[in-house]
Amino acid sequence: MTTVPKSQELITILIAEDSLVQAEKLKFLLESNNFNVVTAKNGGEAFELVQPSKPNLIISDIIMPELNGYQLCERVKSNEATRDIPVILLTSLSSTEDVLEAINCGADSFLTKPYKDEYLISYINEMLSGNNILKRDNSKKEVEIIFQGEKRIISASQQQILTLLISTYEAAVNRNNELMEAKEELSNINEHLEFLISERTSELSKEIAIRKISEYQVQKLNRTYILHSNVNKAIIRAKDELQLFNDICRISVEDGKFNMAWIGLISEEASKLEIVAWAGNEIFFSKTPYFEINNINDETDPIGQTLIKGIQHPLNNLENDNITFEQKDEYIEMGNKSLCTFPIKFYGNTIGVFTIFSNETNFFNGDEIKVLNDLLNDISFALEYQDKEAKRKEGEEQLIKSEESYRAVSETANDAIININNKGIIIGWNKAAERIFGYTKQNMIGNDLDIIIPKEYLIDKISGLKFFESGSEVQIIGRPKEIKAINQNKQEFPIEISLSEWESGTSKFYTAIIRDITDRKKTENDLIKAKNKAEESDRLKSAFLANMSHEIRTPMNGIIGFSELLKEPMLSGEEQLEYISHIEVSSNRMLNIINDIISISTLESGDIEVIEKETNVNEIIDDVFGSLKQIAEYKNLEVIISKELPNERSVIITDKSKLRVVLEKLVSNAIKFTEKGGIEIGYKLKQTSELEFWVKDTGIGIPISRQRAIYERFIQADIKDLRAHQGAGLGLTIAKSYIDLLGGEIWQKSIVGEGSCFYFTIPYKVSGTTQESKNKSNEIFKNLNNNLKVLIAEDDILSQEFLSISIEKITREILIAENGQEAIDICSSNPDIDLVLMDIKMPIMNGYEATKKIREFNKDVIIIAQTAFAMPEDIKNAFEAGCNEHIAKPVRTENLIQLLNQYGPIN
Repeated sequence: MTTVPKSQELITILIAEDSLVQAEKLKFLLESNNFNVVTAKNGGEAFELVQPSKPNLIISDIIMPELNGYQLCERVKSNEATRDIPVILLTSLSSTEDVLEAINCGADSFLTKPYKDEYLISYINEMLSGNNILKRDNSKKEVEIIFQGEKRIISASQQQILTLLISTYEAAVNRNNELMEAKEELSNINEHLEFLISERTSELSKEIAIRKISEYQVQKLNRTYILHSNVNKAIIRAKDELQLFNDICRISVEDGKFNMAWIGLISEEASKLEIVAWAGNEIFFSKTPYFEINNINDETDPIGQTLIKGIQHPLNNLENDNITFEQKDEYIEMGNKSLCTFPIKFYGNTIGVFTIFSNETNFFNGDEIKVLNDLLNDISFALEYQDKEAKRKEGEEQLIKSEESYRAVSETANDAIININNKGIIIGWNKAAERIFGYTKQNMIGNDLDIIIPKEYLIDKISGLKFFESGSEVQIIGRPKEIKAINQNKQEFPIEISLSEWESGTSKFYTAIIRDITDRKKTENDLIKAKNKAEESDRLKSAFLANMSHEIRTPMNGIIGFSELLKEPMLSGEEQLEYISHIEVSSNRMLNIINDIISISTLESGDIEVIEKETNVNEIIDDVFGSLKQIAEYKNLEVIISKELPNERSVIITDKSKLRVVLEKLVSNAIKFTEKGGIEIGYKLKQTSELEFWVKDTGIGIPISRQRAIYERFIQADIKDLRAHQGAGLGLTIAKSYIDLLGGEIWQKSIVGEGSCFYFTIPYKVSGTTQESKNKSNEIFKNLNNNLKVLIAEDDILSQEFLSISIEKITREILIAENGQEAIDICSSNPDIDLVLMDIKMPIMNGYEATKKIREFNKDVIIIAQTAFAMPEDIKNAFEAGCNEHIAKPVRTENLIQLLNQYGPIN
């Protein structure tokens, strides 16, 4: 058994094979050689396993359902995350199309079936070894070839084409060696078979002559000998396995005078014993085409005994034997009095059963069984002979096709393919080489390689051209190398060359694939520009992170500092209120920064959804103004609000939270950059299909040179004159991204020193309900006079206390649940609960599951999800679970009361 290097102990190989038997056989071989193996029954399943299993190598059959091996390979190589995983295709190389298809799909190599176990393990170890020459070359190029009179386009790296050509050549060499061995073995087998027949016939004659037994016993033995002799003759005549099996059954009945006979083979999936040949009772076999192996009794059924033990099993008195099995009565009804089952073996493994029946009791005794066992050995020998002969013929055909494939690909490739001996003399030169270098094949065969490759790149040619060297960099065989070449006009031009080593007999040879990269070099300037742009983006991001550090530490300083000052025992009430106000301002500033960071991270990842529901535009404008009113009044700014639509027409379908964030960012910026004058917030219906909003200020204005940059991510952190203002500088970036998601657009008009006006639009999609037609849940809060019964489902004690104090004045009773299961139990025993404040992350059962359970018996109670998870996916999950609303932590009392006011008047 091949030993796997220690470095390969954790190597994982993914097998894609629809044949369970073949997959298990290959898995056993690989696991026996210390590989970790994952199997898939088709290409689609294999591709789904690539990411979770992270294989080091993929071995795939070609013909599979759902997704064949070519398609699987193409998907793996098209995926940036998996394209470097080597892929080996198992193929019969039935045509040149196989090679072209393998190149097109991106396969790294292929192996021909059948293969020797030792060769496969050696080949895998070579591919995965640290000094493997098959390194990754992802620079694919489209190659135009002429095949069978038609133009073909293949897409592959030059190293991949080389690897597949070498695989083809190696397969041809290996097949030729196998054919030579098979030819010699077949000759020996044929001689052995003739000897066996002659010897067996002679032995039979002698045994008949010397045995002094009864006439009946002689007759029985004679019948068995005749069967044996005639089957041996049939073995020589049989062209295939099925003909041989049919001849055996026919001869058993016609010449051996047995009542009936059949041969069954184990199916490929090992679930059935399929009857493939029979004689003696057509009706029985027409209704019994196979036996389910799982239904065969291993202890009593002779078929089961033979399959398990691999030996014959006679029953010499069917009527009086106490053994029972499924077909026994039916066999007796057909006149059978005894039977015997024999294993059919193939290379030592039991692959089927030969069952023979007699209308005489006690027929199958020692002598008859011995002769029949000899017959079964001859049958096994014949099956193996036929298999080897078929493989020999197949190998000859594959060798011819392999050579044709190599020539077809080599002569039609777009890259130069040059073969060299170990002295650097050119022995192969394709048409692409003629086009690239200008020399004909006749001119170059027999010449030195240094005609086209400058001598300074060629080192140690005599020992096998082991290295190319350019300056101080040494390149090993198998890796692409960029060097200079010389064409027929003595002009130097850039090429990419890959050199691979192969052997024929005791001699070493080299194949070079050469690609003209003149055009590619021209594009490198563009790549350099792209690199510089990426570095600039990275610099801006670093500036953004530095700004974030400042913006987070500053409010933290206020929170921690004034919290320490509040511990002073001699503070007056006025001082305490002042310190608390400072802590609140710093906390709000910190929360805004955190929200901005979360929002921009979500936008960067692309993991964001639009959750549309009924939204009252007038209410959102009032809420935004209310939350920022104190700051505007502090700066003595006049605020004008303009709402064109009445309340009943201001209810639209949009993402409420994103619209609110956009308005908050724009209004907050307007207040921040305005020291005197005022701001204006408003909207109007534009062309009946969209709403146009505006936020206008009399602030510092924006220079024309900066007006495009204000929406770009990270760039504002690099603007030095903005560092005097608080904030992360992400407000407009987030606002624009949200407006894009809502299906609108944003723009601005600004004059330095006079102010700015930001406009944006969103679609005007009218809600199906009106302000007057609330759903059934809205009735719950009517006429309660701030007398609510509330369940707080929250596992954090401080949060329980805060929420209880916050809603104490509007409740008649507050119930507490510390996990989801308690929340369900309390709601079940208190059907008069008006409101549930449901935390999402709780022990035993989370808030989502608890809400779903509550909705099973209470459809009307108002459930508000309150969680620290403020991502769009969490909001979506809350609504899908059955929550009416969602409020993010930290929960503000005024925001909670505003949310409750949607369902009834709360004072």
